[in-house]
Amino acid sequence: MIRFSMMPVRCWRRSMSSSALIHVIRPPGFLTCFLRLFGSAAVFLALLSLTPAYGLALTNGVPSPGTIGLLLPDGTATTNPQVMSWLDAADEEGLRVETLTDTQFLALGNGSNAYRGIILPDQVHVSATDALIAAIQGYVTRGGQVMLVYDFGALTPAGAYAVPKSRLSSLAGVDYLLYDELRDRTTGLGPLTGFESILRQWQVPPGKSMLFTSTASPLAASSAATSGAMLAAQLDPTDAKATATRIGVLKGANLAANQALYLPSSPANPGGVIGYDHAQQFRGNPYDAHVTVRTEQGLVAAKISTNLPVVSGSKTPALKPVSFNATRKLTLVDATTPLTANMAGVAKSALATTESAAIALGSPAPDPVHAVSGYIYGVLTYPSFVTRGNFAGLQLASAPQFGLAAGVNTVGSGKVLFVNLPVNYLKGSSDAMPMHGFLHYFANTMLKLPHLSSLPNALPGLTLNWHLCSNFTTDMAALTQQGVFTHGPFSIHITAGPDTVAFGDHLGWNLPGNPQAQQMLRSLEAQGHRIGNHGGWIHDYYGENVSETNQATFQQYLVLNNNAVDAALGHATIEYAAPQGNSPTWATDWIEQHGAIGSYALSHTGVGPTRNYIGGLRRNPALWLEPVMPLGEWATFDEFIYYGIPKTDVSSWYQSLIDFSIRNRTNRLIYMHPPADEQWSDVVLAMLNYAKTKKQAGKFSWYTIADMSAFMTTRSKIKWTEAIAANGNCQFAASHPTSLARLSWIFPKSAFAKPVITAGSANVSDGGDGNWLVVATSGTTLNFRATPL
Repeated sequence: MIRFSMMPVRCWRRSMSSSALIHVIRPPGFLTCFLRLFGSAAVFLALLSLTPAYGLALTNGVPSPGTIGLLLPDGTATTNPQVMSWLDAADEEGLRVETLTDTQFLALGNGSNAYRGIILPDQVHVSATDALIAAIQGYVTRGGQVMLVYDFGALTPAGAYAVPKSRLSSLAGVDYLLYDELRDRTTGLGPLTGFESILRQWQVPPGKSMLFTSTASPLAASSAATSGAMLAAQLDPTDAKATATRIGVLKGANLAANQALYLPSSPANPGGVIGYDHAQQFRGNPYDAHVTVRTEQGLVAAKISTNLPVVSGSKTPALKPVSFNATRKLTLVDATTPLTANMAGVAKSALATTESAAIALGSPAPDPVHAVSGYIYGVLTYPSFVTRGNFAGLQLASAPQFGLAAGVNTVGSGKVLFVNLPVNYLKGSSDAMPMHGFLHYFANTMLKLPHLSSLPNALPGLTLNWHLCSNFTTDMAALTQQGVFTHGPFSIHITAGPDTVAFGDHLGWNLPGNPQAQQMLRSLEAQGHRIGNHGGWIHDYYGENVSETNQATFQQYLVLNNNAVDAALGHATIEYAAPQGNSPTWATDWIEQHGAIGSYALSHTGVGPTRNYIGGLRRNPALWLEPVMPLGEWATFDEFIYYGIPKTDVSSWYQSLIDFSIRNRTNRLIYMHPPADEQWSDVVLAMLNYAKTKKQAGKFSWYTIADMSAFMTTRSKIKWTEAIAANGNCQFAASHPTSLARLSWIFPKSAFAKPVITAGSANVSDGGDGNWLVVATSGTTLNFRATPL
């Protein structure tokens, strides 16, 4: 796995004098430059002696041009899972992050501003000396930019909280870590909200947030997620805190309006997350069970949401059990940071300049207040520290009951992205979106760095994953007749056994004994679609019963399904989707060991292809996960139909998701089942035709899971560096062991003139979205330059 090193490519000349830059890259002036930067040869020699025995990337005490620094305690290895999570996130975001220790950072002195951006990570760096805190404050004041995350520096070297608040409160722009006063109410657990347009800026895609209002039912909130239909809420402007107790997962906590959930913090548990299981909000099975229905054609397995109880007299599902064992139900803390938001470039009514006021007005268009949500569970809960004081910066997210969740604060000549969320813990708990989203915002919006695209030729797109979990021959024929499969390519996954709901129901495909189904798969593959495994031979029985403890019984169903699909195609399959999304670690290990390179996943929803972080660790190095994208609580037509989501809202969501992928040059996965899709074929075809118009304009492509997984694996083998020329130009050199073809870089036009190829084969173009594109076409090496503006 490549460890990229990256620093704001607007180059060192932003933070150092031009003469110093010239000396950095010219060997004759090398020592002179460092004497200017560090003040003495002794300091310089001390830096050279800091050999990174544990694999740290900072070499010779010289920050690499174009890197973001990741600040770690002395002695921390890059193999530490809490470090790997940051490095993998940077890799997937196309950024080069360079690790440096406290000692190295302190030795740099004013030279630390060679980094325009430094990450101050959560969990891995909870203790900090006063000297380190002062050095960080000096770095920012001189013009540096930091991403300050959650419990970084929460404790003194003596293992105690600073009194009365975090020593970094002045950088954050609010007071936090108020343990001396609040004790068990230091860390809250509740919704994560923000104006919709702002959530999109830190990469919360359409459908991963829901309207935040007390009177909106889950159904209405879901359908309003993208349509912009606003519901009038009868709320006092100060009632956002009470609202939070009545929505999503928190409904199950039975909180009073003046109560909230808190995670007990202590010096032994500075962030309060020990014992809390955030991942439980990503483990519930989709409403993906079948029922046996008698039709004119005989018994069929109908897709319908029957595996969860519903609230009496309503189609609103009862929430899956969520444990609050690690929490305490306590009276709300008073006088927390007001929920204001400075909307850059967005005009707002004077009556809606705070989130609570916007909620009271029914979240008036065009920019409603949303809460981050998840498939099945709706509005999710997130830990954050209680904050106090007015925040004068740009608010990116809030915790309605507890204060500021994320924002950008100006300090001296620098800026601070304060992320009051344990993003490292969250990624290790199946929720990578906050870490990836805020890192993307930090690097792209604040630092304006170029980055390596995560897409072939930097071409945006979506992945459409069809699940053939029962014998849907008639529905597949109808969709084929309607021309659905002339689009794509798509990922099409099949459960191959003879049964679906229970043994002996004969509702499955029986692929080994079904020549018609075998031919259907081969025909779809010949059209360019990718056929994959939909798991365990008998869909519902496997999905509802497989667990971490029954591998001895259930592995046989993986083997049967895998062998049947391979035999039908005449070659090994390399894609996988678990029935009902239920994939124990042993099953994921098994499919990886048997050649799968990509898998549909219920974890990490909201991001593109990503590594499998679960239980705080990275697993399955040869496998990429493609998280499913929901529309609020739902994700498939079966659910949209059953729960009464209007067609117009579903169509609007699909179009907004396509537009999001184009605007952000990214990829997300959606999934479908043939029966309901055939019923709503007008919506399916409208979405496919909208994508077709974008594809014809050269702005969009469909990708299979295998396409994206193979590309991400190839991409991970690239090496690219930056140097600063005497004239201040940024010079880039890239190499790959086999081919650079289709690898590409994105340069913001607001920060760089048009790049120029100096060696190798590549095309440079205007992306039409405020970016320059450098797209390699062939060869194993490439050199190009770009002039910072």
